[in-house]
This record gives sequence, structure tokens and C-alpha cells, in this order.
Amino acid sequence: MSPSLNAQTSPNTTVSESSDSPSFSSSSSGDRSSSGGSSYYDDGPSYHDSYGSYDDYDDYYDVHDPITSVIGSGGAARSAVSDEGSSRKRRGRGRVCFTDGDSPCKCENAGTITEAIKEAQDFLALCVAQGTIRAPNRLMAINDYRGRRGCMYLIDVKTGKCEYATTSAYGTGSGAPPEPGCGNGSRMTPAGFHVTRPHNGARYDSSNSLGLVGLQGQDSVSRGVLIHQGKCSGGAATWGCAGVGNYPEVRRRLGSQGALVYNYFGGRVGNCSGARNKNSCRADNG
Repeated sequence: MSPSLNAQTSPNTTVSESSDSPSFSSSSSGDRSSSGGSSYYDDGPSYHDSYGSYDDYDDYYDVHDPITSVIGSGGAARSAVSDEGSSRKRRGRGRVCFTDGDSPCKCENAGTITEAIKEAQDFLALCVAQGTIRAPNRLMAINDYRGRRGCMYLIDVKTGKCEYATTSAYGTGSGAPPEPGCGNGSRMTPAGFHVTRPHNGARYDSSNSLGLVGLQGQDSVSRGVLIHQGKCSGGAATWGCAGVGNYPEVRRRLGSQGALVYNYFGGRVGNCSGARNKNSCRADNG
């Protein structure tokens, strides 16, 4: 079943899973934790101690051998971990790359993605009209992958104004500068529109990542494509995920789900042929 997604903008939110799709309910405790998992907000001060610097293939242990990616209840991508993978996946320590003023990607450069912003606004309106996204987030993310350094811009969906920018690494299979690509094993970053939702994997979960659901047939759910803390360069450093320079800040601003994410390659879509179709908004299965 294709999931229908709600944005969650309330500061008091808990996440629970059903056998069909994620369900969300308000909580009076002020805790945004995932049921059965850890809370990003509770763990915030110890984020660096918990997750540490990821290796070049920084989503390796969540979606690739020796870990077999499977789809769990609620359509959330989960990981079945071998004994060897379970011990290896905990290596490394995470870090935020930049303070806001030090990032090489800045909102003052968002004028170069004016076309992408308009495309994203139009596509989001379509998704709402077609019922795929019922209550969109106030901000959307545009990953500008037209050059060697990827940049993520967080844009107000109504005004088109940039509110935050940081680096955004892309797949090693995409090369540098990157080419878009879909398909399991490609190690390429998929082109086109996605929407965020909670992710509950073995290494990456709701405390350190956001899942990406393709809206144009990218099949990104089965690949386990995510937003998470990444390499500082904003270059080719993941297996298809968006590895951002300051994940805690991105997560704080985007919330837990319902934010549109546009992987923008300047009109190139590679083998993600569905990304050419901007007249239909339909979520990945799973």
C-alpha cells in the first residue's frame, strides 16, 4: 500500500507503528521519542558521543551487505543484521561539520536555485491536491547536486525564502560532479521529489536519520535512502543518502515527517525516469 503522509509540526509528538503505515498522536509529555526507540531530542546533548564520524560508505551498515535491508511493519525500512555486521556497525563517532556561519553552503546563494524552488512549490501543491501529503511541513529541502559540492537549502514553502543551508553529500556511484541514479546497488543518489518520514533501522533510526519516500517511482524506500549526518565536504561520500553537514539542525527545522525533499540535478534524472513526470505524486510502496 502506498503510504499517505502527514507532516508533524507540534512540539509534543510520539510515533507509533501499525501494520499498515506510521500513525502519529500527540503527547503531553513534550517527548518526541519513537515508541520502542530513543528520542532525538532527549539524546541531543550526547549526539556526538553516540554516533561519531562515519566512514566513506556511511550508510553501509544499514542497507548493504553484511546487512540485508528488509521492510518492516508500517513500511519503515529496517535492517536485518548479521552477527558480524552487528559488531562492526557500531564503529565510529559522529560529528557536526559546521556551525551556521562556517558552512560553505549559504542562503545567500539560494538565488541560483530559483527554478528548483518554483518546481518544488508546484509539486508540493500537486501532492496536497492528490492527497499524498495531507499536511505539509512549513519548510522543504532542496539538495542542489549540480556541482561537486552538494548543498541543502531549507526553503519556506510559501515564500520561497531560504532559512538554512548546509552541505549535502551524495552517492559514491554518482561520481563527481554527480549524476542521478535509481536502483538497488547503484550507490547513486536518486533524482526528483521525496517526502520525509521516520526511519527505524539498525544503525540509523529516528534519533539520527530521516527516511526518504520517493514520490516519482524512485523506489527509495527499498534502498533505505535517508538524510543523516555526513562527510563535511558535501561530495561523493554515501551510497545514495543525503549526508548533511549539520544533521541535528536539519532535523530540528524539518521535523519528524512530511517535509518535501527535492534532489535537484538541473533537469538531469538519469535512469530515474519517473522524475520527469511532475503531473503525478505517488509515494513509494513499502
